[in-house]
Amino acid sequence: MADALLQSSLALFAAALAAWFAVLTYFRQREHELILSRYLEGGLDLLAAEVERVSETFSHNWARCLAILKSYRDLEDQFDIEELSKGFLELQSSKHNIVAHHRLYTLTGAREYWDFYQKAMAYYTTANSVLVKEIPEVIRVKLTSDRIDTPHAEIVNHGFDVAKEQDDGSHKYVQLVAELQTLSAALESERYRFKNLNKFRDKTEVQESLQRIKGLLASLEDETDAQQGAPGDAKKRRA
Repeated sequence: MADALLQSSLALFAAALAAWFAVLTYFRQREHELILSRYLEGGLDLLAAEVERVSETFSHNWARCLAILKSYRDLEDQFDIEELSKGFLELQSSKHNIVAHHRLYTLTGAREYWDFYQKAMAYYTTANSVLVKEIPEVIRVKLTSDRIDTPHAEIVNHGFDVAKEQDDGSHKYVQLVAELQTLSAALESERYRFKNLNKFRDKTEVQESLQRIKGLLASLEDETDAQQGAPGDAKKRRA
């Protein structure tokens, strides 16, 4: 009788323990899924997709600007000015994604990603305006008035040079997508819980990514400093 009661008690205990583990596993899985939903899908991936979208729109408009310049170069006065307003895509870079950036800050403890994101969006907006508005406008004025006496070939060559300058300047900002993807991979590599999520920022790949972003910001400061004709000031400020 005693043995039967003992066996029955052990069976009940084992069942209860199994149920407890099942519930614990379920809630930990739900917590993991919530972290990925909030910080990966609603943070890192969202920001990477936004930068990629703006970059792709800019690249499309750059290619369209080159096509216009080539057509104008070949056709000269026979060029159809209606083409100047065709084929460009609207670039919308006004989304600040504050919530997503706050989540990124929660993960990394670094504001440098936000700073670089802001600079990227500002650059794309300005450079895109050059491609979509300024270069076509020079061609329009040349074809429809006597206000520009610059030779045709010089206008075309200068247009190509300016367009190349805008494209070259955009390359560094695409790096932000790669860095956000690095953070995404790091977040997915471990099953974090909310109580230890602050350990994410200490991962080697996260720290290395942050250093690369800091390096990009420093290079932008140096470029700005050089354009202002005062080399070395940016380094002094950082020191």
